[in-house]
Amino acid sequence: MDFILESSSESEEDEQNRVQRIRRRRPRTFTPGINFNFKTIFEFNQRFRLTSLKLEEVVNIIGASLQHETGRNHALSSRQQVQVPLHWFGTGCPYHAIGDMHGLSKATVHRCIKNVASAFNRRLTNIIRWPRNLFSVIRKFHHIAELPMVIGVIDGILINIDAPTVDEEGFVDRYGDHSINVMGVCGHD
Repeated sequence: MDFILESSSESEEDEQNRVQRIRRRRPRTFTPGINFNFKTIFEFNQRFRLTSLKLEEVVNIIGASLQHETGRNHALSSRQQVQVPLHWFGTGCPYHAIGDMHGLSKATVHRCIKNVASAFNRRLTNIIRWPRNLFSVIRKFHHIAELPMVIGVIDGILINIDAPTVDEEGFVDRYGDHSINVMGVCGHD
């Protein structure tokens, strides 16, 4: 009989603990909408490294695969989801910096980059064409430097620049200098 009484009081305690946890639940906060309306065309091109017309073209190509099935939780539009990774691709800033600039969490920035990169990858074969004579390119690289199975060489560099008057903080690299991050791919010739 004691066992039944203890069990009953334990279940009441569990119920009270559950109710207290629900009451202590942190309220959800939503940041205001992202403002991607820039004052000048130059500022837009500087942040995203392409014109607004090209951005619309990208949104038209991959936007349907980025649509959310629900309107809950203040979900980002397809255009906003494309703009966040393009800003990251164009500047190379850390996720938290991109998030701070646009009022997003680091996790949201990561999800946007992952979703847009996946959408690009799904359409990769429609956009990127490999050389038809792939084995010829491989042979030429091997002949030049004895590099096996290479079709291109990629490298990146920070090119120092004078501090710009607009968006100066967007051009500060990890060393504290003003620079532009440049990547390039070279073929055998």
